Amino acid sequence: MNGNILNSDAQAVTSLIITGNTVTNFTGLEAFVNVVTLNLGPNPFATVPLTTLTSLESLQFTGNDMLNSLDLSQNILLNNLNIQSNTSVIGEAPIVTLNLANNINLINLRINRFTNLSNLILPVTTTLIDMEFFYKCNWIFYLNWNDFWWK
Repeated sequence: MNGNILNSDAQAVTSLIITGNTVTNFTGLEAFVNVVTLNLGPNPFATVPLTTLTSLESLQFTGNDMLNSLDLSQNILLNNLNIQSNTSVIGEAPIVTLNLANNINLINLRINRFTNLSNLILPVTTTLIDMEFFYKCNWIFYLNWNDFWWK
């Protein structure tokens, strides 16, 4: 085995979990065009190529202090986004802007500990019912439209 995968094999994958903590470059991920669920674990990556993953419905990663951009503009089926930095260990992720305007199918949105994130563009949608924003050790807010609970 040489560590390579055929494009046809990558296209057969619908769920991908990468739980290691040493992956810094996700080049090649764009071949997994039929991935619906993607968990990138606590890997320290600055960017991730998601524009070809147009079937993506769920994206999750934790403990990422390296993220400087996240392009979700082509992932219009995305309904679950759960991303987290880990500012208490290494530093602060440099990402400043996150544009979710095209993600009109979002239902659940969790953005935690991205302390430099100052520009968040939300979609105009009626599907978004569960939002959580956590900054360092303080809740910014938690909103669940089903029970109207603010924290």
